[in-house]
Amino acid sequence: MINHINTSGAVLKWAREKAGLSIDKASELSGIPNEALHFMEIEALFPSVDEIKKLAEIYKVTVATLLLDEPPIHQFTIYISGRISDDLDNYFENFVRAEQEVRAMFPKAQIINPIKFAEYIPKDNYKELLFEGLKSLKDCDAIYMLQDFYKSKGAMSEYYTAIAFGLEIYYQNKTK
Repeated sequence: MINHINTSGAVLKWAREKAGLSIDKASELSGIPNEALHFMEIEALFPSVDEIKKLAEIYKVTVATLLLDEPPIHQFTIYISGRISDDLDNYFENFVRAEQEVRAMFPKAQIINPIKFAEYIPKDNYKELLFEGLKSLKDCDAIYMLQDFYKSKGAMSEYYTAIAFGLEIYYQNKTK
């Protein structure tokens, strides 16, 4: 399992400021020294898995949000959903390809790709992986369903959650 997660300092700072917290207050609430938080925000230090979870909790954002490449300034956010735990040989490449497809369809969209948080969750911890995905959907406008998503219990859960939330649904390899 990965000990430290490469994160964007700009995203960490944005989330802290969005939560209305100073570095000192974020340090107090998280138990992470304020010097360490400062270094994380300038990318001289990267948070551990436990630290990123704690920061997501106190900043009131999802782990997926803290793993974005840049602060979410876009008005349209789309989540990629598909088989992971039951397709361990191919899922990474499939999700990378899907992100490229979504980027081509929606060049200005913010994309939440679960492979970014799947990296730090053990593959046998299906429940935590699914829970992070479902939490991420609350901040999305749409979901992009990978081919064969219906073969995955997790992707089906995300699909039905997207329907319940009224998200737009796009399907890989399906033309309108």
